[in-house]
Order: sequence, then C-alpha cells, then structure tokens
Amino acid sequence: ALSKCHKDDWQDWQSEFNRTFPLFTNHLLVLYPNITQKELLVCQLVKLDMANVDLASILCLTPSGSTKFKARVASKISKSDTEKAKLENILDTL
Repeated sequence: ALSKCHKDDWQDWQSEFNRTFPLFTNHLLVLYPNITQKELLVCQLVKLDMANVDLASILCLTPSGSTKFKARVASKISKSDTEKAKLENILDTL
C-alpha cells in the first residue's frame, strides 16, 4: 500500500501529467483496465520521451531492467500477438 505521502505525490503527478496529455491516461485505462499503477507510470514516462537511464533511476531498476519492463508492458498492451511492437510505438497511437 502507498503511504499518504506517496499517494499525494502520485495524485500530484497524475494531475500534472493529465494537464499535459488530457486524454492519454483515461484512454489507456479504458483500453487496458488491468494495467498496474507501475505500468501506467512507465507508459506516462515513455509518453514524455523519458530516457531509458532516467526511467531506470525512477523505477529503481538497472537500465536493462527498465528495458525488459518496457518490453513486458508492450507485450501486455500490444494488439498484435505476432508483431513485437515497441512500447513507444504503441503509445504514439494514443
């Protein structure tokens, strides 16, 4: 569970992100209701063109770990079973 501080930070982040991309988060959650909070955050950071090294730092992962995490999210939300799309490309359509 998130502490009060983390919940406040999360809500602040969501407000700021949604001001920049007003439809992105809702659209993502409608299309993929089973997405986790961490997966949502990764999608939002990728949408902001966050560098992989910075993404790794935010997620407390190694750069290769963040690359693998992005690949798992991409396969979870990819519409195609045969095509292995990059997360950036999938999110560009939203």
